Amino acid sequence: MDSSDSRQSIIEVLENATSQDPACMARAGDSLRVWETRPQFHDLLLGIFSDRTLSMPARLMAIITFKNGVDKYWKKTALHAIGLAEKELIRPRLLSMLDEDVPQIAVQYCVAVARIARWDFPM
Repeated sequence: MDSSDSRQSIIEVLENATSQDPACMARAGDSLRVWETRPQFHDLLLGIFSDRTLSMPARLMAIITFKNGVDKYWKKTALHAIGLAEKELIRPRLLSMLDEDVPQIAVQYCVAVARIARWDFPM
């Protein structure tokens, strides 16, 4: 994924996923399901989540999508598993957001970190 265009597209889809319009939410969910199997998607989600200039709903949707993607695709035996190169990009950045101020985002972030720790133990 090329990062600048993809990042902006993903941010727009994440914001649409938090919309009150059911049709808009459905289209956003479909787009996220297509993107979740592409390389570098989860790394982009982590970058979007860590950007505190974005709206809280978009950041929350980014970390929830990241957490769910970790649950589905972090294991190396998973279909469309997150690649080793992408994992190497994600791991060093994982503990950089422990000072999150928004409790809902902090909880989802901690769950994602715990899931990665569970799958990667003892590395």
